[in-house]
Amino acid sequence: MVVQTFLSPNNNSKFIWGVGPVISTPALSGNDFGTRQTGAGVSAVGLYMSAPWTVGLLTYQTWDVGGSDIAGTANNTYWQPFISYVTRDA
Repeated sequence: MVVQTFLSPNNNSKFIWGVGPVISTPALSGNDFGTRQTGAGVSAVGLYMSAPWTVGLLTYQTWDVGGSDIAGTANNTYWQPFISYVTRDA
């Protein structure tokens, strides 16, 4: 499980950005997936909203902060681009 929070200025702009902490907890689905480490780090998001489109990027970096050293790693970098289109009837 990953929990992200963002602090973002209120600038009444079409471009919105935010940064904040991220925490990942151990969650395994068998021995081949997941980690037994707890991770903490920094997350960031940036997006541009111009009706009817929203386009952006969500990213975070976590580092090991607890757990067994022999059980995997929580040193992870994650990038998620996103795009959204909203119709007139939506």
